[in-house]
Amino acid sequence: MKKNQQPQDTQKNWENLLQKAEKHLRESDVYLAEMIQKIGPCTLTPEPDAFRMLVRTVISQQISTGAARSIFERLLKRCGKKKLTAQLIESIEENDLREMGLSRPKIKYLRGICTMVLSDSTYLKTLHLLSDQDIADRLLKLKGIGPWSVEMFLIFGLGRLNILPIGDLGLRTAIHRIYETEDLPNPEEIFVLAQKWEPYRTVATWYLWRSLEFYKK
Repeated sequence: MKKNQQPQDTQKNWENLLQKAEKHLRESDVYLAEMIQKIGPCTLTPEPDAFRMLVRTVISQQISTGAARSIFERLLKRCGKKKLTAQLIESIEENDLREMGLSRPKIKYLRGICTMVLSDSTYLKTLHLLSDQDIADRLLKLKGIGPWSVEMFLIFGLGRLNILPIGDLGLRTAIHRIYETEDLPNPEEIFVLAQKWEPYRTVATWYLWRSLEFYKK
């Protein structure tokens, strides 16, 4: 953010980018155009706290969105009104973390992230300055962080607009339903389909994820 730039200016710029993305997707994909019409504006909002986002990403691995949300809320409650920090998580006993719903592997991953943050305070703070690939190269060195976790961090943490999580089951399921494919699409099929979404594959993905909830109603 520039020195004289106000937070509301940044929010306005983000909203303008989302509107531009929605316009592009409506014009390039008739199926997405229908979804955008039904679902409405994209409400994706990046999480400015990189550490908080990384913790949430680890918690979300291989469990439902609802379960991940509940565990994260328990963790926040345990920390009280204090900001979620590596020091706070390090101070929580393993049994307490287990009672919140965290598995032993995830606790180990979170401890590793905390150790990294405590040893290098700039590690996460400078991520937004890097390219998507450089961010992936850095985060993939952390135990428990794989390609999916990196993609979620880029989408929900940094608001990178052209991320395509081709291995995500929710995305594959949504494409199968909306585009009426014979089977769940494989990564190559998703990549080909998503070419017309560029440079806004993140927003297209958000709408496809949202469709799984919206079309239940």
